[in-house]
Amino acid sequence: MRYRLFGRTGLRVAEMFLGAMALQEPDEARRVVKAYADAGGNVIDTASAYAESESVLGEVLTDRDRFVLATKYTLTRDPHDPNAGGSHRKNLVASLERSLRRLRTDYVDILWVHTWDPHTPVAETLRALDDLVRAGKVRYLGVSDTPAWVVSRADVLAEWRGWTPFAGVQVPYSLLNRDIERDVLPMAEQLGLTVAAWGVLEHGALTGSSRVGSPSPEQQRVAAAVRAVADELGVTPAQVAIAWSRARSSVVHPLIGFRTADRVAETVAALDVTLPPEAVAKLEAAAPFEPGPFADFVNRSAASAGGVRPRRGGGASAAGVRQLGDGGDGPVHRLRRLLGRQAEDPRQEVRGLGVRVDQPPLVEVDTGVGFVAVAQPGVQAHQTELDTDDLEAAHAGAHRAARVPIAFPLPEPAAPLVHEVTIRGQDGSGRPPAC
Repeated sequence: MRYRLFGRTGLRVAEMFLGAMALQEPDEARRVVKAYADAGGNVIDTASAYAESESVLGEVLTDRDRFVLATKYTLTRDPHDPNAGGSHRKNLVASLERSLRRLRTDYVDILWVHTWDPHTPVAETLRALDDLVRAGKVRYLGVSDTPAWVVSRADVLAEWRGWTPFAGVQVPYSLLNRDIERDVLPMAEQLGLTVAAWGVLEHGALTGSSRVGSPSPEQQRVAAAVRAVADELGVTPAQVAIAWSRARSSVVHPLIGFRTADRVAETVAALDVTLPPEAVAKLEAAAPFEPGPFADFVNRSAASAGGVRPRRGGGASAAGVRQLGDGGDGPVHRLRRLLGRQAEDPRQEVRGLGVRVDQPPLVEVDTGVGFVAVAQPGVQAHQTELDTDDLEAAHAGAHRAARVPIAFPLPEPAAPLVHEVTIRGQDGSGRPPAC
């Protein structure tokens, strides 16, 4: 088992997460957790709505700090109480306190918003979550089964307000369900979010499980392709399905549940399976996916422009570049981590930009149109103009493992900035443009 960082944090998480929804009996749960831990796993995911799962884990996890323990809230705890569900502050506090009692711990490592609550403003949810992080009851945050535009807006709000941002998203993803490829997966890659993918095996439909009563023609066709690839590679159908989900993106972590411990080692072995391109092509030919007409239009439009996105206008002269100190977990600190830690060669020259990355300090580029682009260390500008799109494109090309935008709009502040920045609006007044 290898480890990756959880989103834009320093938390180390295993390549495969253990889903605890099916762990409802202590003895078997203890065996499953032990088998997973013996394989190197460290992330256990449960929820307030998973029946007795939290209580069972509270009894089983004697070495609490060894694991990254995650739970969720939002789904109702009492159908007769209108405030026993939802993402608002009242339910959040009550649900978390109940989860902590059941898990027999005073904190959880990751708290997921279980699903989108369209009736609660996202700002209320974020602020309430941030309060719990500051109180020490939660370490990191994630969001499950929520539209990409909501997650993106939450990321901007958290960045601007200085609140704890979401570090991961949890969504369904499999050969039979590739909808997240339209927007959620590209968003996660762009924002540097971990993707915990559940339903990777389609509840047994991709492995020919007897638990699937009457599989549909599509399920039968895709399962046959999975079996054929498995036979060719000498692995199991489950290993093929899991390997395919990981082959699509480096940010995907399969979230797999087990009823018994005897399947754990075999399933974890899927992490060592690499699908050749022809195997991936065969699988995807059996499960065709169309992003949709709008995605096709956008791709054609980009191609007609020679693959170059239109400039936002304005440029940043060399005078707009200055040294900037590190400040907490804002744009400066975040980019330092991204470019400094994740670059394969910290001295490589960023393509198309003529900027060499050496060592601190950081710099700030004033684009003159209300955008602040922060670039890493030892920046020597060999161009007279730098553009926010150029910076984004260069960063995406040089660091594809964490394609996080390094240029973003700054809205009218509602509270004092916690990071020293220089902002110049389009009219030169110094007032930032509205979002």
